[in-house]
Amino acid sequence: MNHDKMIVEIEGRQVERIEYKDHPVITLRMIDELHERPEGTAKNSFHRYEDKLIENEDFFRVPYKEWSKILSVQNMYRSKTALIFLTESGYLMIVKPFGDDLAWKVQRALVRNYFAAREMLRGASSVYDPEIKAFLKETVALLGSFRKELASIRNGLERSRDIDRELPYLMQQAVHLISEVREELAQTRKERDLFRDRLFILQDHIEKGTSDPEASEITCSYTSAESSETRSGDEHAHEHETLKDFIAVWWRTFGNDRVGVSHLYPLIKEHSIPLNLVGGTDRSRSICLGRKLTAICGQRFGDCIVTEAKKWRNVKRYSLCRVIGEG
Repeated sequence: MNHDKMIVEIEGRQVERIEYKDHPVITLRMIDELHERPEGTAKNSFHRYEDKLIENEDFFRVPYKEWSKILSVQNMYRSKTALIFLTESGYLMIVKPFGDDLAWKVQRALVRNYFAAREMLRGASSVYDPEIKAFLKETVALLGSFRKELASIRNGLERSRDIDRELPYLMQQAVHLISEVREELAQTRKERDLFRDRLFILQDHIEKGTSDPEASEITCSYTSAESSETRSGDEHAHEHETLKDFIAVWWRTFGNDRVGVSHLYPLIKEHSIPLNLVGGTDRSRSICLGRKLTAICGQRFGDCIVTEAKKWRNVKRYSLCRVIGEG
């Protein structure tokens, strides 16, 4: 039973179309109203020709539990008895006696507008149904594909934005690392060449049996190194005190924050701390400070212990741990 609501116009009247078992049907009361006949006229005509009509082809005998589900019919009847629903063929048979001008107009309007309307729509739609279904299927597939592509593009844009944000820093770090590597390589090559030249000179004088001032310098350097060990204790104590002063300034400035060498090196210059840092440039002295801090990690200076903190973007950082009252 179809519950789609469809209104058709019959001789100036708005009539709601009724369907039963996929057939357009009309009630006896509707016939009386449309043909402007006294109530019961169509009913009498139906009973007169009932023996000529075929049930389930020309008419349906519909029980209450079924017709009560059709709102327009429910509003038309108050009883709970079975109703007669006439198909197009049944309708045309029982209105044969209606021969007035209005009857012909109503019959023509019902046949064209009421009984044929849905068939016309159904026929037209059935022709295009396969094309519509194919189009909808293709559209759904395209939408799914577009959705995936949009998600991929969105993810790509997010990654691109992340790279754009990180690129300047990464380039800066790369330049910094390349500079450090070049500096280390240059220093290593210089020391290697110097040591090799001295060895060649020493070998030449050994073969000639002569003494060499530079060889004497090498010997003296080892001798002075041995003698310097006697002074290393005092120098170590002095450096420890210097580091202690530096770390006190560090604590006052940054507390237990995680900081890098780029934050700490300026403190040495600002407070004129006589920390022994090798190198003629700020860069080389900063590198030396970083090595020195790494070497003293875990050691205590005054009330603080130097610790190595979590790296930030592959840059080593340090922090202080306060240990007041211990030791």
